[in-house]
Amino acid sequence: MSVPHDLQMRVLPSSEAVFAAAAARFTALARNAIARRKAFHVALAGGSTPRGLYLLLAAPPWRDRVEWRRVHVWFGDERCVPPGHPDSNFKMARDALLSKVSIQPAHLHRLETGSVPARAAARYERQLVAATSRSGGRCAAGRLDLILLGMGGDGHTASLFPGAPDLVDEQRLVVPAIAAAPPRERISLTLRAINRARAVVFLVTGAEKRDAVAHVLAQRAQLRKGGRRDSLRGTSGGSGAGGSSRSSGRGSSRGSGGDRPLSGAELLLPAALVAPRGGAPVWWLLDAQAAGSVLSGGRGGSARVRRRRR
Repeated sequence: MSVPHDLQMRVLPSSEAVFAAAAARFTALARNAIARRKAFHVALAGGSTPRGLYLLLAAPPWRDRVEWRRVHVWFGDERCVPPGHPDSNFKMARDALLSKVSIQPAHLHRLETGSVPARAAARYERQLVAATSRSGGRCAAGRLDLILLGMGGDGHTASLFPGAPDLVDEQRLVVPAIAAAPPRERISLTLRAINRARAVVFLVTGAEKRDAVAHVLAQRAQLRKGGRRDSLRGTSGGSGAGGSSRSSGRGSSRGSGGDRPLSGAELLLPAALVAPRGGAPVWWLLDAQAAGSVLSGGRGGSARVRRRRR
């Protein structure tokens, strides 16, 4: 399968190699942002895959390549659980990275999960707009320097799930969301926020992601050819597999959200819609298991599948 030319996919031999490549990208982007704007605003991803990256960044030599006091940490999504809960993305990031580097407390922007999700999302959006405006001016309001993302076996990213009615929300930067698998209540950056970023890095590992990678490539190609989004959803109402998706009445997004493998239904995959404006780069770092036969990684090293034109 060919790779759309607006994607930069790099296939690496192992998950450890993915983490090392991501660490190099993270530190380079941090140095550039700090040199230009005196601050680096990054949104961390949750889930199991990014933890390997965070452990690398927390130790020499990578730790010493970042001026951590100028780093602002945000979160791409969070589960509505206490910050010390095993399912908390904040806890995972704190244990693996944040407690081991010198980040200023005022620069650690945790999603508050103890209130009504819609209110917490609106408050986080206000904080994001205010902090990024101070660093980059009004034109940079809500614009992050880097967003780290993973992808589920169902094609979801952050807590944006296939079939969710708010998937293509063009107004908000942060929304509440509902997943099928517990913890169900979530808060997430929107595609609008993700596509405002100066750079996006996907970390995708494991054979269970192989089908989703193939679907993302196919949908990206179709979207580039001018395919209508409704034609990919299956229904114009944004229904998920096996039934319609409806608002919960709390301003939430509801989608398939259980990290289930993709079925034959051509739902619009959130990961396929990540395409930052203005030609900002999107790097996909995959291990050989996630790439499978869809992308040829070669033997004994990495493969740069397609380089984006700048």
